[in-house]
Amino acid sequence: MLTDSSELYLPLTLSWFLGSTIKRGQHMSRAHSKGVSTGPSSPSGPYDAALKAIRKGYQAFNAAESIPPSGIQTLSCTAKLYYTNNNITSTVAGVSNNGVHAEMDALKQFYVGTCHYNDHAFSSVTLQMESGPLPCCIRCAAVCGLLGVFAMPNTHKTPTSMGTAQWQLPDDLAQLLAIKTGENKFLYQQFGSVII
Repeated sequence: MLTDSSELYLPLTLSWFLGSTIKRGQHMSRAHSKGVSTGPSSPSGPYDAALKAIRKGYQAFNAAESIPPSGIQTLSCTAKLYYTNNNITSTVAGVSNNGVHAEMDALKQFYVGTCHYNDHAFSSVTLQMESGPLPCCIRCAAVCGLLGVFAMPNTHKTPTSMGTAQWQLPDDLAQLLAIKTGENKFLYQQFGSVII
């Protein structure tokens, strides 16, 4: 068993994420090159399993795709999570702060403050995300897609990372993803470490 999980991460490029073929032999971690098992999530380890989950969630999020303009100095965004239950729609507003993107802030507020950690309550409503002025980053779009959140018509997603700080998934949302998907919470905690 490995104790230093940093050996598990493989450098990847956006072109590989989008499906282009590149040679990975030089980038193989020492754990993989030694034939060490890197976890039950995937035969190729937790990093590749996290990348696969990001791809799956990103594709599931129904927002139109766009590339943000270059030269943006601030990545302050806001998000509104609309939830509908029994034909009554309410909202939770999220803001970007301390590495937590606005979309994740809104989802966490809803799960913790409105659903009180009840995954059945979370799943019993229709959820729609509105974010802007920038598109939803690849990781936030992936989480929304995996949780079954729909995009509002004016919400876009981008296949790139956004911001200069490390992206963070609140632990409460990692736990919710684990409950909803049956995967280990550790898989979702790796989302911020995946190089895109």
